[in-house]
Amino acid sequence: KKTINQLMAEELVIGLAVRKDLRIFASQNPDLRGKKVTDIDGIAADLFDFGNPRERILKPEGHLISVAPIFHPGQSEPRVFVYFKVRTSAAETEKAAIKKLFFMGSLAAVLLTTFIIVASFRLAVFNRITGLLNVLSAVAKGNFSVRAKPGKNPDEIGILQEGINLMVTNLHELVGNLEQKVQERTAELEENQDRFAALLESAPDAMVVSNINGDITLVNSQTERLFGYDRAELLGNSVELLVPESKRENHPSYRKQFLENVNIRQMGAAGMELFAQAKNGTLIPVDISLSPIKSKTDMLVVASIRDITERKRVEADIKKLSTAVEQSPVSVVITDLEGTIEYVNPRFCEVTGYTVDEAIGQNPRILKSEQQSTELHEELWKTITEAKEWRGKFLNTTKNGHLYWES
Repeated sequence: KKTINQLMAEELVIGLAVRKDLRIFASQNPDLRGKKVTDIDGIAADLFDFGNPRERILKPEGHLISVAPIFHPGQSEPRVFVYFKVRTSAAETEKAAIKKLFFMGSLAAVLLTTFIIVASFRLAVFNRITGLLNVLSAVAKGNFSVRAKPGKNPDEIGILQEGINLMVTNLHELVGNLEQKVQERTAELEENQDRFAALLESAPDAMVVSNINGDITLVNSQTERLFGYDRAELLGNSVELLVPESKRENHPSYRKQFLENVNIRQMGAAGMELFAQAKNGTLIPVDISLSPIKSKTDMLVVASIRDITERKRVEADIKKLSTAVEQSPVSVVITDLEGTIEYVNPRFCEVTGYTVDEAIGQNPRILKSEQQSTELHEELWKTITEAKEWRGKFLNTTKNGHLYWES
């Protein structure tokens, strides 16, 4: 006895299931699947007339061919055409040959129909899963209006569809909440940035904000006035632009040292003068204070730059005055409002015999002689404590008791 597979192999030349586009949907030869039926020699396209479907039996020499449409229930147009070609011998009668063809065709039709049903089921499942993937793809692109179409039967895929629809609904709500929070946070950040910019703008000193690369990201109006640059000329430029040319080469290494040990600091060593350079090349004496502003992802450095040109001028004047007092040919004594001596010049020490350390902290009464009236000293102190000028002569005594007149 021969098996069905052996019988099919011996007698069946070719078996095909052909779709409307004339592509081979199924065949006993896997290599033919997906090809055009017109690509096979000896098979005419007009055998597969989906507009006028009918069964046909052809009798080429040594073979019998059966072409038949297969319908889905309730449909007028066939799903596919099945095509079978079987061998026949010269000894076989036409009736026997047709019987063989009927048997082989029926057997192959059953197998192909089974294949088509399974393939159709797989296609239906594939289409439903493809629909789910399309929903997820749309959601990934931000389209939350899509939903998976529920199936007719509550099978596993239908349950999955309901779950995905619920997930999309919840995700839409979650994204909406997140978007609202992002908007609120963005508004808060913008408000904080505006406040920071306003504080920076209202500062009396030049304020320069730079990133860790030394690029200027923010400046205030005082910076423009001090250095003579427009804001647009400074933003995005390096802070070295404001450093004197003689110091620019080494300045990046100083910035690196600061970033390695970040803290609020006053720039410049004790007694060292700092200068900045304006657009016109003028060197400006400055005091500089650096303050780091850290975030989770970045760090900014705020430099407060104060022009001390006026202060340096006053200091120079004070130095001149101090030199004049130090070198004065007359005694100079400075006291506080309580009459305690805070300063004496060298001439005072020469005249009175007291050293600076001996005089500081004492009261001028140490110079009062017994021959000088108390009323005169009282008048003197009453006048100067009233912020008035006193003029007059009085007799004082030195450290060793010698008397001398002063006016």
